[in-house]
Amino acid sequence: MRENPGESVPSSLSKPFQIAELEKIRQSLNAYHMRLNDVNRSLDQKNRELWKMAHHDPLTGAHNRRAFEKYWQELNDIFADSRTPICLALFDINHFKAINDSYGHQAGDQVLKVIAKTIQGVLRKNERLFRLGGDEFATFLINCTPQTALSIAERCEQATAQSNFQKFGVREPVRISIGLTHTDRLENDPLQSLQWKADVAMYSAKRPSSSSIALFTPAMEKSTQGLFSSWTRLAVYEAVTSGKDLHIYYQPIVDLESGQTHYYEALVRIQHGDELIMPSHIFPLVEARRLEPDLDRSIIEAIFRDLESNRIPPGSGVSINLSPPSVVDEGIIDWLEDFQPYVRSHKLVLEVTETALITQLHLATKNLKRLRNIGFEIALDDFGSGYSSFKYLATMPVDIVKFDISLVQLLNDKEQQRILIYLAKMIIDAGHRLVAEGIEDKLTAKRLRRIGFKYGQGYLFGKPAPELNKPAKTG
Repeated sequence: MRENPGESVPSSLSKPFQIAELEKIRQSLNAYHMRLNDVNRSLDQKNRELWKMAHHDPLTGAHNRRAFEKYWQELNDIFADSRTPICLALFDINHFKAINDSYGHQAGDQVLKVIAKTIQGVLRKNERLFRLGGDEFATFLINCTPQTALSIAERCEQATAQSNFQKFGVREPVRISIGLTHTDRLENDPLQSLQWKADVAMYSAKRPSSSSIALFTPAMEKSTQGLFSSWTRLAVYEAVTSGKDLHIYYQPIVDLESGQTHYYEALVRIQHGDELIMPSHIFPLVEARRLEPDLDRSIIEAIFRDLESNRIPPGSGVSINLSPPSVVDEGIIDWLEDFQPYVRSHKLVLEVTETALITQLHLATKNLKRLRNIGFEIALDDFGSGYSSFKYLATMPVDIVKFDISLVQLLNDKEQQRILIYLAKMIIDAGHRLVAEGIEDKLTAKRLRRIGFKYGQGYLFGKPAPELNKPAKTG
């Protein structure tokens, strides 16, 4: 039926049409709102994931450094006007780089995950664990006295020691060191100050013969004066990474029979302006940042330049100290193979410590045998200062044994000198040559020569110096 112009549609026909359209609109709006809700939920989920990624370490699940700094600001906002005791605890895995080098990064990652989970399991409710980087973790202990903090640290240490790392192939025990510091007035201790104090405590905890847990005291600050200053850190880091201001000092190692210098031990110094930074300040900073191989490589390059320039003349020689991480570093052969042309004209010695041999015996043996084949002699350094196990002399490629000053001083006691004589005879009979360290007078040199020591080193013959000095005969 054709509509006539101006004729209206009957109401009975328009109502169903309007209802159907409204229903479609309603359904469309509902569907839109449902999609919008889904999008919002997805965005909320993504935001939570992004926040977690921004504030958590993806490997261990611990909070990260960004979260650490943000949480510190929150603590300041909450406790700025109160006297709430707060402790900062730093955790560090001993010899973690050696674990990575020996067993691979996959095993190292598993160690990090277990230790993070173990420490978090010991911490009290709502206390957060932060991974600051590498194998360094931290936590803030709120409303916590120093005594309570020490108790928590001890439980963390014990729980770590009881963890099973052998299932990852790690045969050596995994241990942690813990540095603690305490404050009850946050405005007096900014974050940098607390971290510095905890670093000093950590350094104290890692010292030989020290407990693996240390609470900061003013006495520690005095004993490490200058060690953690910003300019010292910067100078050491630049010297290690670029060789800038790194200097090699040489101390003579003397034939006790003839009094003539047989070769020289290379010792590192860093010159920063008018200040000479000594090993006692260099090595703790290097070890704290796991830079031992970098330092060793810079020293090796400097010694090689001295050989090329004839600063170390033909007919003499040089002894190079290798840190434990360097002994097992996969690049150590490449670092030292350039020395091969000097094997015929110079005595070349590599000094390693018992620690290097104990932590990764198989890999250390393999690398040292290869270096021996190049023409290096191997010296076991500081014998008597650490584990002093004869099994390393039986199994390791060792040519020379250097007696630590603590053993040499046994000469001063009639009863104890029998131990020195007995040890010397055993090692000589096994085919090793002996070097005595710390000789300061002619009588000591004479007595050591009679016992069977071939070589000697100490202030009697010359202090470490930038120039090669020939000591006078000792007679």
